[in-house]
Amino acid sequence: MGVKSLLYIYMSLITVAAFAAPQPASEAPQIYKIWKEQQIVEAKNNVVRIANKMTLARAGKLPEKELQALQPLERMDNELRVAQENLQIAQELSVEDYFVVYLSRFKSRPDAIQSVASRMSKDEVAELIRAMLNRGEATTTQNGSNPPTSAPTPSL
Repeated sequence: MGVKSLLYIYMSLITVAAFAAPQPASEAPQIYKIWKEQQIVEAKNNVVRIANKMTLARAGKLPEKELQALQPLERMDNELRVAQENLQIAQELSVEDYFVVYLSRFKSRPDAIQSVASRMSKDEVAELIRAMLNRGEATTTQNGSNPPTSAPTPSL
């Protein structure tokens, strides 16, 4: 499974878990930098939570009820590895990911888009435009046609 596949799986899970509840109409979207930092913090917290639970389980310091509810340590090792991979993916999130995964939730709210646009840095806006252009090129290429590179030459 490629990094992009993992990214989309991760982002799907994050989106479903974090944004399942409807957002209030007055909520303004976060800018890219804050959104990415939040994704990293959540992923780090998940890694630490799983690692701590594993440490306590191995040391026999969990209450009996929690021990019975725990998954086998092998499965927890896999869960920790996935959490670490998700942290790496979160650290590599791009403006394009921000646009596709997060900002697309606000597409029916022009006020929210205007709000986030006014708070973005010039570098973030430029990167977002580049990502949109790259996305447009990829879509055009996938459809089997290439955009013209120059104006057509009139035939005589």
